[in-house]
Amino acid sequence: MHKIPTKTVQKLRRWFRKEMRVLPWRATREIYPIWLSEVMLQQTTVETVKSRFASFIERFPTLSDLANASEQDVLHQWQGLGYYSRARNLHRAAKTIVSKYGEEPPADADFWTALPGVGRYIVGAVLAQAFEQKLPIVEANTRRLWARFLAIAKILNPQPQKNGFGRLQRKFCQKSRSVNSIRPVWSWEHSSACQKIPLALDAH
Repeated sequence: MHKIPTKTVQKLRRWFRKEMRVLPWRATREIYPIWLSEVMLQQTTVETVKSRFASFIERFPTLSDLANASEQDVLHQWQGLGYYSRARNLHRAAKTIVSKYGEEPPADADFWTALPGVGRYIVGAVLAQAFEQKLPIVEANTRRLWARFLAIAKILNPQPQKNGFGRLQRKFCQKSRSVNSIRPVWSWEHSSACQKIPLALDAH
């Protein structure tokens, strides 16, 4: 198993603090807006989500508001984001959460994984940001980052690699003190300063 130097974690943390974009869902630790942003960001650009996120939250400011809304209303507010199955699953999942836990869903990965439209990536991203859980977040960008850093070939064949990348990221999470150490790993490629990412220096 590859070892991740502590200095690399520290460099990533400093890089992220300096270069991170200001996004509305990063200003909170509340689980609902964090979850909403992750669902919206699936297959939709950040710029498009930024323009729709605020209006959606204004219309449905709480989980209960979303759960109690009609599907037609939810789909109307989703206009411009595409892939409407995401909105339907979000609505169904909100109903499940509110019926069982009200406004305070648990920090339980098994519960979240069982919700409609919630996969491993969203579980990791939501619980890491809302509850500071040190969970691996494995998706295309993180696989590419670690593959380049560790000179691993055939990164475009993700299935055989996923478990290995998950273990690698768990080790990274163990070295991190908070979600601010994990965020750079899945947000680096979208930054205008991605060419300056410190991993590039450690990779040579």
